[in-house]
Order: sequence, then structure tokens, then C-alpha cells
Amino acid sequence: MSRKTHAQLVKKALKKPGVKKAYDELEEEFSLLKTIVAARRKAGKTQEEVALAMGTTTSVVGRLETAGAQRRYSPT
Repeated sequence: MSRKTHAQLVKKALKKPGVKKAYDELEEEFSLLKTIVAARRKAGKTQEEVALAMGTTTSVVGRLETAGAQRRYSPT
């Protein structure tokens, strides 16, 4: 039995009405994350510089940006 990719699992899950509704409700968050990445790049800042300004770590900023780019919800 082959393993399914994330994209395949998402496609299957989105066929369920409740899952689709919840996923669609995250659109605002995904859009915000995309805007944050664009603003950081436009400002010429690194993830490390943003993390210092936010009082957090570079890994947190990286996780947020990755979640937005890949449209994967990661509340941590």
C-alpha cells in the first residue's frame, strides 16, 4: 500500500462538507500570512530580524511563513 501525499489527503478531506467549510474559514489567516511574508521581503528583513522585533525565535517566524505558503494550518 502506497503512502498518500499531503495534497492527496487534502483533496480527499475537502470532499467532506464540514472539512471544506472549516478550511474555507481559514482563508483570512492564509491571506494574512501571505501578506506578512510579502511585507517582510519588501522591507528587506530577514526572518531573524523579524523574530527579534517580535520577541520570538526565527523558527517560529519560519513556521508561520511555511504554513501560509503551503496553506497548512499550524496553530503553534
